[in-house]
Amino acid sequence: MADPATAANSFETITYTANDGLQLQARRFPQQGNRLGRLLLLHGIQSHSGWYLATCQALSQAGYEVLFVDRRGSGNHTEKRGDTPNWWQIVDDAQAARTAAWGDAPVVMVGISWGAKVALALAKRHPQGVRAVALWAPGLCPKVNLSFLEKTSIFCTRVFSPTSLYPIPLNDPALFTASEKWRQFLSQDPLALHRATARFMVESTRLDLWLAVRKWDLPILILLAGQEKIVDNLRTRTWINRHFQKKQIIEYPTAFHTLEFEPDTTWRDHFLIWVAKVGGLKD
Repeated sequence: MADPATAANSFETITYTANDGLQLQARRFPQQGNRLGRLLLLHGIQSHSGWYLATCQALSQAGYEVLFVDRRGSGNHTEKRGDTPNWWQIVDDAQAARTAAWGDAPVVMVGISWGAKVALALAKRHPQGVRAVALWAPGLCPKVNLSFLEKTSIFCTRVFSPTSLYPIPLNDPALFTASEKWRQFLSQDPLALHRATARFMVESTRLDLWLAVRKWDLPILILLAGQEKIVDNLRTRTWINRHFQKKQIIEYPTAFHTLEFEPDTTWRDHFLIWVAKVGGLKD
């Protein structure tokens, strides 16, 4: 776990305005030394930027400026927790953060877990300056899912009471990590998102359908956790082979879903090697 005192001094919080007028925040980690590139990070459905401080610090120390976008209704955002009017609003929020920080400067997108869907959609909806996309344990093909009756209830509720909240089926810390330290962190995290609105859950499915009929020709790095309890890696590999033309897949046999919580940070080294090849600055 990143030291709180060090973490507090390693980033600045920027405030930006979404296209619907909502005020949002993101964390910016300035690079140390000459800037080698810009990285825009997007978290999963339950997590937030505070889970990934150690990696953000490591990337900034390696020479990359990092912008970590907290999704509306998650993390430190207290308004309308777990909600979104539609899926493209989340994507456009991330673009608004990018524009506020860098304009259309070259960037590499990083989508973590559920955030992989947002990163891929962002690269399609706002492609200018996007050099490549990295997906860490991408939540494209979940192993943990809702029952048919639960899905039916949510779709009906979406019509009559769209902001009604439902539990996110990921509330067991053991799904994310084998580390007792990090399991304790997750069980006590006041900013983690444990419920989402019926509207959010339906929009997540609509985003899946939108992504399902598209292909990407950008360089894409996929990091998979071999001990996955959240993502179906076999189905994910099939999805990847169908949609990505320029891909590199690396699987870590002993790792659990949240690579950030792994004692072995080789995955981070592999990412830095890859991003140095694809994400250099050529303004």
